[in-house]
Amino acid sequence: MSSVESTTTDPAAAPTELVLVEPPVAEQMRGLDFLLGTFQCEWTIVMDTPPRTGTVVWSAEHLLDGHYVRQVQHMEGPPRLNAHWVFGWNQVLGKFAAYYYDDWGNQGYTTSPGWEEDGKLKFTGQYSALGKPHLCREEFEVVDENHFTKRGYVHLEGEWVHADVIECRRV
Repeated sequence: MSSVESTTTDPAAAPTELVLVEPPVAEQMRGLDFLLGTFQCEWTIVMDTPPRTGTVVWSAEHLLDGHYVRQVQHMEGPPRLNAHWVFGWNQVLGKFAAYYYDDWGNQGYTTSPGWEEDGKLKFTGQYSALGKPHLCREEFEVVDENHFTKRGYVHLEGEWVHADVIECRRV
């Protein structure tokens, strides 16, 4: 084993070896099971006038022995878009972390403390989308075992503005 240098002044609290042990999948990952499978989704960009609509297929599976869930999004268009969204539990931070990227070059990193009392799983963080930075919030709500809703918000001029709603039904 390798020795590890410590930055603490208490030698009793400092690790003396780096022990590589495969950790179990975090219990919190069960909270993402609603994403698993294939869904036909109807999206609406509510902040556009008039609102734009379309469909997208979202398909999600466990990744890396269940430590992550990867959701693949495929939209025929117009506009055409392919995206991946990877969710996991960060045991050090004690919250979910999600990374989004697509074939338009958009990307984002968000975090969530977990399911809230209002029944929503809310991810908040920074996106780089359409050439600009955006502070965004994504809210997931399970309707039933075969249906969930995702609502997106963007922070503009000090306020959260409702940007989109996506209704996903299992196929």
